[in-house]
Amino acid sequence: MKKWKVTCLILAITIFTTGLFVAFGEDIQSRLADWGHNLGEGMKIIYEESHSPENLNVVAYINDIPVYEHEIIERILINKVILDSMKAAGSSSSLSWGSNPFDYVYREKFELNYAEINGIEVSKEELEKYISVEKSSWESEDTKEIFAKYLDGLGLTEEQFYNEFAPPLYKEKLIKDKVREDILKNAGMIEKNNEAKQKYLDDFFKENIKVKEIDKDFIDKHSE
Repeated sequence: MKKWKVTCLILAITIFTTGLFVAFGEDIQSRLADWGHNLGEGMKIIYEESHSPENLNVVAYINDIPVYEHEIIERILINKVILDSMKAAGSSSSLSWGSNPFDYVYREKFELNYAEINGIEVSKEELEKYISVEKSSWESEDTKEIFAKYLDGLGLTEEQFYNEFAPPLYKEKLIKDKVREDILKNAGMIEKNNEAKQKYLDDFFKENIKVKEIDKDFIDKHSE
């Protein structure tokens, strides 16, 4: 399974629960359903285009970990699909979460490498419990139509989503959650409020992610 699938599906599920209910204003249910379908269609196009050979041109290193051109391009395309689908559904909201493709990919690679170095894993039981909770959240009257439209646009059945796609995407999300929890625990920040935690994490990543730019032309072009 290509890594972009994990990324975009995590993103899609996350965004549904982080503010779009406010962004769409009146006629919210219909607009969210339209957004879900448009998002699914856009992600399907990215998937179909992703079968071409990956561009292994290294654009940067973070802590000696290579960052490839295709990883940044995929992130840019995902952001565009999200914004276009929101616009088509009548939302004027902007994309703030994960809007910088370089920052997003750099942090993600750092987190997954941190997990590998520190032996952070997700058990089968933890994964099954999380999938069960997430599945239940999409069965309510407020959300099931949105999810159905998303699956329809993506071209997947619910069974395909939960049997093929959900396990790896949720596993990666849980690993990243555990990484952040471990960082906060080591710093004695677990009991702090969310604002203080987020500030600490932002500062931690800024201090510990060391970027070495390789393809400056590519970086300058796509940082505009």
